[in-house]
Amino acid sequence: RRQKRPIVIEFSGSPKAGKTSCINSLELFLRRNGFSVKIVHERASLCPVSDKQSPMFNTWTASTSLAGMIGVLKDKNSRVDVLILDRGIFDSLCWFQWLASTGKMEKKQQQITENYYLMNEFVKNIDIVFAFCAKPEVSIDREYAHLLTEIEGTIMKESVLKKYIEAIKVVQKEKGNHFHKIFTIDTSDKDQNAVGKEVTEITLKTIKDVLMERIGYIDANSNFMKQLQEKKISYINNDIVQYP
Repeated sequence: RRQKRPIVIEFSGSPKAGKTSCINSLELFLRRNGFSVKIVHERASLCPVSDKQSPMFNTWTASTSLAGMIGVLKDKNSRVDVLILDRGIFDSLCWFQWLASTGKMEKKQQQITENYYLMNEFVKNIDIVFAFCAKPEVSIDREYAHLLTEIEGTIMKESVLKKYIEAIKVVQKEKGNHFHKIFTIDTSDKDQNAVGKEVTEITLKTIKDVLMERIGYIDANSNFMKQLQEKKISYINNDIVQYP
């Protein structure tokens, strides 16, 4: 049965933590099991802002991701069951936090920008955030495993990656309450198949919970319900109602 809107899953995290591989695995699994899936791909490689450590670079990538999400959610003809964001609002907040911590973004600018992206109209649609991370040395080894050069990039540096992982923790602690569910997955010592299985199981459980659409729920076998049944008492709007 179709839900009222697509389940929205955001993948965030440090470079070379296995995010893209997991997205591909999840998409393939869902498609082969009858779900309609759409991915809003990361647009960083297409960003016209050349300085990746500029607030404008992150603002551009955050805005394109947000536009992609809105485009699917507000399309009345859309038949998408699961919408995957390859970096989205949570990820942007992490990069804004990193920029502010390194002095590349003013605190006031960070606050104003974050308040915009944290509007309930946006974040309420994101059902799950998977925040991937890996030890900096592991990410660097993965980055250069198939390259013909060892020259460092602007982001793939141990010092940068350490600060970014710290930024993820800060954002989850200070702004995690804005999101429904956030799962932090450290892939440093995990097999890619194990990570994919974990993500898939969480995704399927979330889809099931959304489709059930419970209004209110009390376990019929709970002590509370047994006491009510024994006393033939019901509580409605804090008023005690005695059954005849």
